[in-house]
Amino acid sequence: MRVGSGEPHDSTAAGQRAANGSRIHPACVLIERDAADDVEGVARLPDPGRGPPLRETSANRFTRKEKRTGRPQIDELLSTARVPVFLLDQDQVVRPGELGTVADIEVAARERGIDVMKINLDAQFRCGRSLAFVHWTQSLLGLTDGPVEHWGGDDDFEVNVMASPTELEQWLVAHQEGGYTARMAAGYCWSWSDPRPDGTLVDDVQIGSWSRPWNLKADRGVGGAPPSAL
Repeated sequence: MRVGSGEPHDSTAAGQRAANGSRIHPACVLIERDAADDVEGVARLPDPGRGPPLRETSANRFTRKEKRTGRPQIDELLSTARVPVFLLDQDQVVRPGELGTVADIEVAARERGIDVMKINLDAQFRCGRSLAFVHWTQSLLGLTDGPVEHWGGDDDFEVNVMASPTELEQWLVAHQEGGYTARMAAGYCWSWSDPRPDGTLVDDVQIGSWSRPWNLKADRGVGGAPPSAL
């Protein structure tokens, strides 16, 4: 069994190959959120775009009563796959019932007599591979021991604080006009509405007088809004 700790740098490419009908046989790699009904012996990988986190059990609010066994999801996954592969960010637990540390997996695997190979994935493409930013963010969020570090800068990565989303958007647009690519991100606290009948998007994200829509739920961009794959 292999355990990758960190953000997998090649997962998006793998997901595109699988999604676009590559040579990967569908019986070999399946992308699923529920392990309870998996077929014995089929290797499974997490969703490469935004991998579903490990949960205490596979049951959710839609699971029928007769399917709620209480069996730990880690145990289900270890029973299902011949070579389980877990891609983890141990600091990215955001909802109740989520878990998934290397220690959790190692304990469950050893109870079954399964050897564990741990591979550290340190590169973070989403922040320009800046380890300085990663370490500073972990310190800022209290995920490391010791006092909060001050941002010391990075020759290849910038950190700025803007007074408003309008100012941030103007800053990004200026960089786009200079040949860069850019996108804005928001948290889970806003709804994600379906498009209107005419295809236009609802401005769900609102901060003061500034508002913008989420990305689309479809695979094709409309009106400058990015598709769901982004």
